[in-house]
Amino acid sequence: MQLFEIIKQTTGLHLVYTVQPEDTLDSVGINMCTHNRISFFAPLVFTQTDNEKYLKYSVASGRTLKAFCTERIRIDSLVRIFCDILQAYSDCEDYMLDAKCILLDPEYIF
Repeated sequence: MQLFEIIKQTTGLHLVYTVQPEDTLDSVGINMCTHNRISFFAPLVFTQTDNEKYLKYSVASGRTLKAFCTERIRIDSLVRIFCDILQAYSDCEDYMLDAKCILLDPEYIF
């Protein structure tokens, strides 16, 4: 099952997750992500239509980490990727986010 759907819109490229009935949403975390620009996190918009809830992340490019890693990678680029991921984990505490909720799937890291 695919977790996210990639949607091209006039406003750009979006990674969209449809919230499932069994999902528990962290309203504080959602508010933090929608009202703050957090480095190394894609901007988030939470929407709801009727009974459907969506988490829509704005991604700058359609190039995933998985696609990036299929090419030859310079060591400094690889180190930068690891540093950015570690910084994202570090920023979680500042914004009261649960670091366990970070999705480290190379198909969903842009």
